Amino acid sequence: MTISKSTSGGGRSASDVVHANIPCNVAQAVLHHAPGPCGSSVFASLYVLLIYPLFVLAQSAGLVLMTSAGFAQDGTTPNPIADDASRTLVLVQDSVERLFEHGEFVAAASSASALLIFPAPAEQRSRPIVQGILISKSNKGEWSYPAFYEMLNAEKDLINTRVLVLMNERSLKVALTQKPQFRKNLRIASGADVATAPDADDVDVLTFKFTDGKFEGFALKGLRVRENAKRNRAFYGVSASTRDIVRIGKLDHPQGDNFRDAFAFALEAAK
Repeated sequence: MTISKSTSGGGRSASDVVHANIPCNVAQAVLHHAPGPCGSSVFASLYVLLIYPLFVLAQSAGLVLMTSAGFAQDGTTPNPIADDASRTLVLVQDSVERLFEHGEFVAAASSASALLIFPAPAEQRSRPIVQGILISKSNKGEWSYPAFYEMLNAEKDLINTRVLVLMNERSLKVALTQKPQFRKNLRIASGADVATAPDADDVDVLTFKFTDGKFEGFALKGLRVRENAKRNRAFYGVSASTRDIVRIGKLDHPQGDNFRDAFAFALEAAK
């Protein structure tokens, strides 16, 4: 820790402590102090006599994790919904690496208009809801930023990664509705039978379930898929429709950039 020397004496003044490598933005956030210099005498005195001792105690007790779980570098509090969305995207990326080891999935994904990917949860939860993403492919062959979705009533099958391969614009339009009804409006086939399935033009959705190193299809009966607007808003920082994210491309995100690049590279490498 580097301390500035006081010009008024040999001891350490309040301003000396404030100018040390101590996160004064944490104290500012606690006091709702307006952004600005931390060296004001009143604020410095408060910081030394009250805020900083409490902060040290909390940090030593493991209650404060700097820049990750306590306060962000800009002094704002973290958003747990955005953190959950980020973790889901990591799970999706891990699942995709395994999915692309299978030729039948690579063939389907290469011809798809969009993908709904629901990775197996990292831990079992009491609620039968699985989080996932929707990504779509543009006319130029570029994959979109992810929009967050969830699959409901999935209690019987929480250990498997599941994918809906949307083969055309018709199926993507259904996915973009507020309450998608795939079974009512679309023709669905098992992705495990893709080699013997009808032409892609005749199939709207292919289903894939990956477990124990094997692929098989799965029935959509009883399952419901819908967008997770709260996650989309928390992840991107603004309210936007799923169409804005995956079709119009109004939003971006650094982790989303990394995912898009990794997904496109892995798909090309697997062909």
